[in-house]
Amino acid sequence: MEATTSGTGNAGVFSITNTSSGGTALRVFTLGTGRAIHAATTNSNAHAAYLDGKVQIVNGQFTPAVGSSAGIVWPDNLGNLGDYAHMRYFVRSGTATTLQIATGSDFSDDIRFSVNGADTLVVKQGRVGINNSSPNLGIDIVQSGYGFSHSHSSADVSTYVHHNGSYRGIGSYALVPFRLLVGNIARVDLSTDGTVGLGGVTNATYQLELPNMFNIYGMGRANSWVTYSSSRWKEDIRSIETPLDLISRLEGVRYRWKEENGGTEDFGFIAEEVAKVLPEIVRMEEDGEYAMGMDYSRIVPLLVESVKLLKQDNSELREMLLKALAEIERIKTGK
Repeated sequence: MEATTSGTGNAGVFSITNTSSGGTALRVFTLGTGRAIHAATTNSNAHAAYLDGKVQIVNGQFTPAVGSSAGIVWPDNLGNLGDYAHMRYFVRSGTATTLQIATGSDFSDDIRFSVNGADTLVVKQGRVGINNSSPNLGIDIVQSGYGFSHSHSSADVSTYVHHNGSYRGIGSYALVPFRLLVGNIARVDLSTDGTVGLGGVTNATYQLELPNMFNIYGMGRANSWVTYSSSRWKEDIRSIETPLDLISRLEGVRYRWKEENGGTEDFGFIAEEVAKVLPEIVRMEEDGEYAMGMDYSRIVPLLVESVKLLKQDNSELREMLLKALAEIERIKTGK
């Protein structure tokens, strides 16, 4: 069967043909300026249709043409709002390709992915809303429990952002450190045992540890630092014996820090030497040869008790001196 029409700039053909191989070909042509429809059914090309060279339906698959000006376009049919939408697939550069989904020309437009009638993902004005149709932040999540999760092939190393009615948190299922990086350097390191390293310190050996640098990276500042101290937590309380003797055995020194530790002039103690007198205030390495550090503030009680002894000695000497002066005056006057 064949039907043909013709006119100025237009021609149409409709045909159904039995092929020698037993197949059937259906061809529909509408030829004109910018218009062409071609549908075909054969053994070798089953269920294929071409619309103006831009769209194909092949083996039940709807296949738009590719290119930055091709694809699927929804024109403004919403009351002359000036809006439109399109979906395009094109080569960006080299072998890199882009699937682009876009809306029209004003910032009130958005793209929504819905499940069971609910908007689960919304892209609007460069923001992404998850379970949130009006995102106000770059990524705006409205969800109880785990708001964000980064999964891995092993659940043991997944990370997540969690929130409920009483707290907000960032966590990990894995027994590995959690780090905040700046310039690929761990500026904050939270170890598996809860210790915190700052300024590049990882796997801290103290609850809070800063680097051994005599500069801002190894320093902290606060209005005060309160140390635990109460008779509730102490027993076997007794006076410090011979505090002056202990103090006299310590040696204060001046020194320069090595370059890797700041390279600046300073004064203080040599912890290994202090450990010979006051081992309680020095933390040694496991090998027992070198010190990790010492608590300078623990020397204060020794200084207090030493000052008290010196004051007592001074008072006794002053009393003896006054008596001696009085005796001299008595001898001079003969009274």
